[in-house]
Amino acid sequence: MRQEFLRLAVYLPVDEASQGSGLAVASDPAVQEIMRVIRGFGFAGSVGTYRAVAQISGAADTFTPTADSAPVHGTADIASTVASARIVTYVPAATPAGDVDRLIAALVSAHPWEHPLVEVDRVSLWMPSPPASAAAPQGDDGAAETGGGSQGAESSGLGGPA
Repeated sequence: MRQEFLRLAVYLPVDEASQGSGLAVASDPAVQEIMRVIRGFGFAGSVGTYRAVAQISGAADTFTPTADSAPVHGTADIASTVASARIVTYVPAATPAGDVDRLIAALVSAHPWEHPLVEVDRVSLWMPSPPASAAAPQGDDGAAETGGGSQGAESSGLGGPA
């Protein structure tokens, strides 16, 4: 089954020593600060039965600062390339806009760049159907009510038919 989410992608510089394995990038102090913000908002990264879900990857960002900028890295009118990380997390689409705005403001506040890059777009994620025992109403004795009759087979997505 598909569910609607907002996908937030945050790009930020990391120490070149952090480049390499995904775990090295994830341990960079700038990445840890952004993850602290994400974990501080209970709805950020809420996907199914998980919280603070995020994907962290290393990359390189390139840019040319203008004379009007005050870059953390680089010099005006000279192309720069820096080691960077991309952190992607998801927010349930039903989250109030004001809460999402507060999350983005906190991410921007924790970000080291003069002009933080935060992408926000709407996506559909495939989610497994809840197990039949979790979805079935409970009877007076606490047992799941099946409602009788024959039902078509449905795949749970977790290894075969439910």
